[in-house]
Amino acid sequence: MANRKVYRFDNEGDIEEMRRIIMDSSEDEFPNDEILDESEDEVDNVHVREEDSSTDQEASSGDSDVDDNEQFIGKDGTNELTEEHLVRRSTKQLGMPKDLQNDTMRILWMFHQQEPVGGAVGPGSLPLHDLESRGIQSLYLVQRADQDAPSPEEAVHVWEIRNPATVPPAPGDTLYWCRIVRLPALTDKHHLIRYEPLQEVGGDAEGLQHVVLQCFDSDFEPLACSTVVASWARGSEGFSFPPEAGYPLEPSKSHYYLLETHYVSPTDGSLGSLDGSGLRLYYTPTLRRHDAGVISIGMDPNWRHIIPPGQQRVISSGHCVSECTRHAFPGSGINMFAVVMKTHKIGRQVALKHVRGTAEQPPIASDDNLDSDYQEYRRLGTPVKILPGDQLITECTYNSSGRSAITLGGYTNRQETCLVMGLYYPRQRTLTSCHSLPSLPTVLHSLGIQELSA
Repeated sequence: MANRKVYRFDNEGDIEEMRRIIMDSSEDEFPNDEILDESEDEVDNVHVREEDSSTDQEASSGDSDVDDNEQFIGKDGTNELTEEHLVRRSTKQLGMPKDLQNDTMRILWMFHQQEPVGGAVGPGSLPLHDLESRGIQSLYLVQRADQDAPSPEEAVHVWEIRNPATVPPAPGDTLYWCRIVRLPALTDKHHLIRYEPLQEVGGDAEGLQHVVLQCFDSDFEPLACSTVVASWARGSEGFSFPPEAGYPLEPSKSHYYLLETHYVSPTDGSLGSLDGSGLRLYYTPTLRRHDAGVISIGMDPNWRHIIPPGQQRVISSGHCVSECTRHAFPGSGINMFAVVMKTHKIGRQVALKHVRGTAEQPPIASDDNLDSDYQEYRRLGTPVKILPGDQLITECTYNSSGRSAITLGGYTNRQETCLVMGLYYPRQRTLTSCHSLPSLPTVLHSLGIQELSA
């Protein structure tokens, strides 16, 4: 397994300095982050310990003994921090470390342009007001999907789908931009094995998202584009399929694809040019063992999804019922190997639940510390088997305490959504979106409307 770095503060002054920076920042920026106190060690150093990711239990034991892999940044400043380091999360009670979880973690990072005088790191030495030298980044530390390069044995081709120059939306507005593109000239089936973002737009376009949809000829419409092939949102590095699976690109089935791009313009108008954004797709004629598919599970983005205002905790659930999976999934079931969770601004928690018969199985994935602006894929440690007749439930928890009006479901950033996209194999073509909604009578009843008159 890949190594990781655990960053600890052993000097009480350093801890208080970092805590002061966090307290001076807004709650929205640092909603649940704390600093690990190791100040019981009478050593005025910063410890950087390199650990294999398989030793989580040892890492959480609070043992401060030095091993052969431990490095010290001492007062003499002879060792330098030259790699990325992760800030370990703990409870607010000092000296009570908390194991790394599957939840989204907010990582506070800082660096100094110059070595402190004498190599000392103490109160007042951190770059408090230098925004270029500090920041915060949301990350998955446990289920992070590695961005593996394609195997040298695979002949890989690249397909870039770019957006043309586009007029940015007004500050605070959402723009949906769709572009139909043609599949490269292929004669045989290929596998999509990786995709990543192209140039990002300037400014803080926190709502930037790209979705590639496969289009099919229809008797009713010129093109019907609804099958998700790839989905990327700002904060994600893209996705690499596992070695046993790839998404099929079949010229005999479809020649056209749609790039659907969502932009949410910052309210301060700092959004730069949208020209050149898009996705880079890697595909190969070397077919892998399984065709992969994508299924969307949750609440249909619709006004009937209603979240009342002024509430600390509101739960919405979208159901993919057993009748749907029984009809669509193959007899041996499907194997889900990665997920991406999606809410908008007031989403706080998401879980993809799994029910077989009358027994609820362990959740396929969950996040109790969601960051709606960080929509990265989670690679499941072991693919989860989902059988025909199983029920899948996407459960989202919202905090609407800061809103004075109801929030409706929808596509804009001011509206809300509750979706999980699951990547799986083998691919089935019957069910690509499995969403639910409250019935209209249920919605009317919740609003206190007894009947509608013509």
